[in-house]
Amino acid sequence: MCGTAIALKNIPLLVEASIEEANMADFSISTGILSKDLAEQILGGKDYIEQYEFRLTYKTIAYNPKGWPREVDILLIGVYLPLKMNNITIVKGRIPEIYEEAIVVEHDYGENVLDKHILIETSKGNVTVKVVGTCRAVWMPRWYGSSIVYAIIPIQILQNILDANNTVNQILVKIRRNCDVFEAMKKIGDEFTSYRIPVFKSIEGNVIPFIETRSYYSYLVSLLSLIGFSIFIISLALIYTSMNLMVTREFKDIGILRAIGASNKSILLTYALRGLIIGAFGGFLGSFLSIVVARALLSGFANVSLIMEGMYFVLSSLPEILNQNIYLIIFYTLTGILCSIISAIPPVMYIMKIPVIQAIKSFPGLTLSTKKIRTKISEYPYFIKYALRSILRKKNREIAIIAVIVVSVTINSTLISAYEVQQNILDETSSSLIFDLIICLNRPYDMLPLIADIEVLINDIDRLEFAYYRYVKIDRYTILCIGLPVNATCFNYSLVNGRYLMNNDSSAILPENLARILNVKVGDNITLITEKLDLNLTVVGIRRDLIFNFIIVPIHIMQKLDDSECKVNAMVIKFKNSTGIDNLIKIVKKKVPGYLWDINKSGVINILSDVLTKAFQSAATVMIFFTWTTSILLIFTISGQDIIEERIVIATLRALGMSKLNGISFIIFKLAILGGLSVLLCLFTIPITLNIFSNFLNSITPFSIAINPSISILFNMLLFILSTIIPSGLILGSYIVSVNIASTLRYE
Repeated sequence: MCGTAIALKNIPLLVEASIEEANMADFSISTGILSKDLAEQILGGKDYIEQYEFRLTYKTIAYNPKGWPREVDILLIGVYLPLKMNNITIVKGRIPEIYEEAIVVEHDYGENVLDKHILIETSKGNVTVKVVGTCRAVWMPRWYGSSIVYAIIPIQILQNILDANNTVNQILVKIRRNCDVFEAMKKIGDEFTSYRIPVFKSIEGNVIPFIETRSYYSYLVSLLSLIGFSIFIISLALIYTSMNLMVTREFKDIGILRAIGASNKSILLTYALRGLIIGAFGGFLGSFLSIVVARALLSGFANVSLIMEGMYFVLSSLPEILNQNIYLIIFYTLTGILCSIISAIPPVMYIMKIPVIQAIKSFPGLTLSTKKIRTKISEYPYFIKYALRSILRKKNREIAIIAVIVVSVTINSTLISAYEVQQNILDETSSSLIFDLIICLNRPYDMLPLIADIEVLINDIDRLEFAYYRYVKIDRYTILCIGLPVNATCFNYSLVNGRYLMNNDSSAILPENLARILNVKVGDNITLITEKLDLNLTVVGIRRDLIFNFIIVPIHIMQKLDDSECKVNAMVIKFKNSTGIDNLIKIVKKKVPGYLWDINKSGVINILSDVLTKAFQSAATVMIFFTWTTSILLIFTISGQDIIEERIVIATLRALGMSKLNGISFIIFKLAILGGLSVLLCLFTIPITLNIFSNFLNSITPFSIAINPSISILFNMLLFILSTIIPSGLILGSYIVSVNIASTLRYE
């Protein structure tokens, strides 16, 4: 539970701020370098402007001479601090001081260079800056999926670096309510143009990130919360049964203490003190280890053996872990103490109700003498007869064992099945993206010159397709819309509902996530709103797309929106060979005019894989291992009480010639019967649980998922039951045969 709390506290930091928290501008205006005073003169006195903010952007190259990656394209965004619009979320580190030569970079890249100095290329030579923080933002592309690193730098520092004091080239504008955004954007753009200042206007507002990440982190938070709650409940059961076993072992000792005058209050206080000691030690050790594991998983060891890396991690971070989580450790240590003390009270109270003479004379179970059980040595095998007798004697305990097995098997089968289904969906998504690279251009271009520019690579390119993209307003959201030829193969998605695009269609295909956000289905109409015209489209298909939040429409529609007939501003490239792609990408960047940035398929797949499969696998592995070990311990503590209560019977049978093999066989046979009953129950519980878990995933993930029973699930169920029963039987069997015959019979 403590480790879950650590994960839940840190995971939200990996998510970009929500649209509301980001306080997005309604639109932005990019210009050439101009005086800040002139920009203020143009914007000042306009009653429809609620707020505006100046920025200075500079695209260049960053070098990391002492680590990876050595060289990246970087977009430096000079801002006035503190930020008022288009805010960011700090993941690690801090925001630089106003006059500090430092930057905050996008987290994917920043986790490699945090607290390091990097070189920024300028026209006057390289400049050294320090990376003091990493961030995420709803408007900031992930570096894993794009070619450019976004970085925030104090605008005064960037102006000094560029020798461009008191200048800006980007303006963020927020319009007052009830004012038309497009009308305001046109007025301001026209006014800048009247000063012969080139402008590029971009609609912003409630921007939906075109690469989906937020819902997956929310999904991971929900999953960890569910796992943490399950672990907490199972732990309570384990604590109670363990304390119950401890008290049962000392049944006669408690009776002797009561006989010589010990009061019930003093006995209760004794066991409460023992619970305090056990709870303090177990609570501290458990909370500390869970924090170590949680920190290790969050630090990137999720899919790596924690033996070597984890040892180094613990040794190097021990003081930091204790210092940063001291209050959390104290809280969960006190929680462990409280649970241990409370768990010790019910079994002690039960013993206090039994007469002293009975407590001293015998155990509360059926003993050999009190119940007149006759054992016929000539009737073999003993273990079958005794196993059946043991099952019928304490039915509530056997029911508890069956419940433990059923719950554990159901949880583990569900997690394994969910992982397999999610991996299959990820593989399906990867195979549906038939490209290596999407080149985004800074403006529309004719297709033929673009083909001529990359003719030198024609032998390396397997497939080349063109597209047209731009952001549009739909309802109150700003969404990326991509126009493709109807016969394009680069996005070969399977459809959840509807059909594919057709020639001369006024239609659109949406991913499941956008369909949910916009609350539309196949056959509904949506309106694309731009500064030039509004266009009504019919939703003809809903696609299964785990990654991209964009709408696909026929390319002629997007060209019509911008009056750019027969022009394109994006190229989709599939190379023939996967080797040497990085070098080919560098050549494409140099050859293509107006190159702005690119989207890398392997990068966006890794973004999804990190959360949907790797993080889920790590969390599921921890949960499966925990439920397996806990099942064995619970079975031991529950059946151990039977063994303690009947050790006179066991000692007598041993004295009459029962071999150690038969002693072990008895408990294994007993657990095998209970395991068989558990299999029958699991055949009912697993399908129900899979259906519930499917609905849970569908409610928190941006795609639909159906987890159905399969042969592999049945195989996993049988494997887990066997892996639980056999170790439990061997441990309990060893415990049985370790009973000392002479001392046990003398004691009775």
